[in-house]
Amino acid sequence: MALRGYEPVGSFQYFRRHSEVSVYRSGVSRPVAVLVGGGLVGLVGYRSCVRWSGSLGEWVRRERLLVAFLAACAAVVGAGVALGLAQLAVVGAVVAAVGALAKVVVVRGAVKVEGSQERAKARRHLRAPVGAVAGVVPTDIGIDPAVQAILPGGQRPEYVERSKDAELREALSAAVTARGPRVVVVRGPSKVGKSRSLFEALLRSVGDGWSPQFVAPVDGEAVTAILTPGEDPTVDAGQAVLWLDDLEPFLNSGVTLRTLNEWNAVADGRVVVATYGGKGSSQVADEWGSTLTSTAQEVLQHAAVVTLAETTGGEVEGLRSQLGSRDMAAVERHGLAAFLIAGPLLEGKLNDRRHDPGDPESPEGVACVHAVVDWARCGRTDPIPIPVLRELWASRCPAADKATFDDALRWGLKPVAGSIALLTKVADGIEPFDYVVRLVTQDSEVSAPTDEYWDAAIGTAESDIALVVGERAYEQDRLEFAGQAFRKAARSDVSQTAAIGGYNTGVVLGVLGRSDEEIAAYDGVVARFGDDTEPAVRERVAGALFNKGVTLGLLGRSDEEIAVYDGVVARFGDDTEPAVRERVAGALFNKGVTLGVLGRSDEEIAVYDGVVARFGDDTEPAVRERVAGALFNKGVRLGVLGRSDE
Repeated sequence: MALRGYEPVGSFQYFRRHSEVSVYRSGVSRPVAVLVGGGLVGLVGYRSCVRWSGSLGEWVRRERLLVAFLAACAAVVGAGVALGLAQLAVVGAVVAAVGALAKVVVVRGAVKVEGSQERAKARRHLRAPVGAVAGVVPTDIGIDPAVQAILPGGQRPEYVERSKDAELREALSAAVTARGPRVVVVRGPSKVGKSRSLFEALLRSVGDGWSPQFVAPVDGEAVTAILTPGEDPTVDAGQAVLWLDDLEPFLNSGVTLRTLNEWNAVADGRVVVATYGGKGSSQVADEWGSTLTSTAQEVLQHAAVVTLAETTGGEVEGLRSQLGSRDMAAVERHGLAAFLIAGPLLEGKLNDRRHDPGDPESPEGVACVHAVVDWARCGRTDPIPIPVLRELWASRCPAADKATFDDALRWGLKPVAGSIALLTKVADGIEPFDYVVRLVTQDSEVSAPTDEYWDAAIGTAESDIALVVGERAYEQDRLEFAGQAFRKAARSDVSQTAAIGGYNTGVVLGVLGRSDEEIAAYDGVVARFGDDTEPAVRERVAGALFNKGVTLGLLGRSDEEIAVYDGVVARFGDDTEPAVRERVAGALFNKGVTLGVLGRSDEEIAVYDGVVARFGDDTEPAVRERVAGALFNKGVRLGVLGRSDE
């Protein structure tokens, strides 16, 4: 039938006139044959152009081709209906149906590829597949395989009970039931058995209503992905344990206490377990008093920390009947964990400068190992890039050439047993075996990292890592380098990193006696973060104000000092964070001391009374100390005033 109100012209008119001639005895008209033939040619061409297996992009291209093909079929069907060609409409509909089925196949293939990509992405995020604790392969999650065969069990030797096992299991029990901190950290130097003891404690804690998924991310980015809804579908919202073996690199890549709290808040029965102290770490801020601060300090302050040292004679005494006297002496010297993973062989190669007895010495190889170790001693927990290593090694071996460096690096990478070597090559560069860092650090004859190492460590560091480099420089009394690193961290876009960096910059400047710059650094922290609501950042702001008051007092600017302390109380007086309350109590206490020095005794006593009234029932040890100090100082002042009965 003709289109109403429209007279066909041109090519369409020609098609309309000449489309009625039958060409097949079956009754199929010429246009029908053309359509069927064209459809088959299109499908054959589609099949030849696009493979039936491949990437997600290929499946998307197939879908686009099919959509275009189905649109053409729909147009032909519409034309057939409009022109009264029933066969054309029917065959077009059949071809369209076949195409639609093909599209289902294409979409199914695309979904399958997407699923495979998601699973591959999840595998890249994790050290081991998510599953029950009992199904975890220990060597997949950071527990070094044993290369000694003195105990039954092969690469996973029979576990030797440790004196801290009961304490560790109780900490885990308290975490699971929320009776204690839900972050449990085993702390100690490298290769003392931290990871193995923690894993064994987990195995014994499963049951009695706690059957967690075991989740072991590879890095800080993976932790973020796991916490992002839909980013990692392999982790559900139920009971789970987050395994962070070697906590330091996670902290350096942006994992904070808040991150760990977000993980635990998802469901009851969620906990975080970690080891700390193996990646070149030595001390954190709780051992420096209340001056310098770090991201590790905040996590450790809010965690149940179990400290593990080398195995004691009592712990390994039961092995004496299984070991020869030489092996037993090595266990007692290095500790069982280090002995099992070839600690003596590593130490022997490093000290003798020979890979095997009778080999020529390789001082260049030892220099290469020390260069990598010094990178770690400067706080760099990430691998050292080979170009940077080559440059630093050349400062130790100035007369050597490129070929010598290559030989020296191969010497350090050559395993002493199994896959264990002094150095390990990873995608981003070279890293030391952490027990080697411990050996070098404990050697009193090894000098500290030189200026070249500090310059390289700071110059190539991102802001989070610069914070750690600053802490290491501060520990080693390299204050100028510490200041450089902290100033770099203070420029971070991450508020917590920047606040800590600014605060620590002020601390270092104070130690250097540059008081005006110190005060300016503290003012910068307050100006930038004074309105921040993040607890860790508020703590830094309160600390900056408190330290500014102390510095003003040392400069004899007492009125300004008192005004700053009043500002601390006004800004943070109602804060519930323990660390911030400590600063408020400290500000009030110091204000009382300063008023006493100024001879304003009645005001001094009133301030001490305020400390007791505000914090008398506080349970935080540092705050209780201020309350006791206020009462003590009040008694002293009353004695000076001759008010003996009071």
